[in-house]
Amino acid sequence: MSGTDTLPAGSQLVPGQYLISVNKLYKATFETDGNFTLSGTAQIWSTNTTGQGGESIKMEPDGNLVMYNASKYPVWMSNSGSTAQEGIKLVVTTDGHLKIMHYDQEIWSRPE
Repeated sequence: MSGTDTLPAGSQLVPGQYLISVNKLYKATFETDGNFTLSGTAQIWSTNTTGQGGESIKMEPDGNLVMYNASKYPVWMSNSGSTAQEGIKLVVTTDGHLKIMHYDQEIWSRPE
């Protein structure tokens, strides 16, 4: 999934895939070294997970963004889980933020 600004609940990225803001100025990339980064003209934020074996990053239906290794063990998570089961999505915004939304309500944002 590359070329869109949204990762819906239940969807995932694998290394080399990215999300890009509607205005094309900001990009969230799952790097091949296992780091998940948000960049504009320079890096804005990252998970700092280089070399930790990240194989996928999944937007869970409960609102938690989780990076898994090949054994499906979490190596990083946003810790933003809730009881929500619908309307969850990860979005790269046109102002350079990575946000987890529950419908129109922000439940997590980076950079803070």
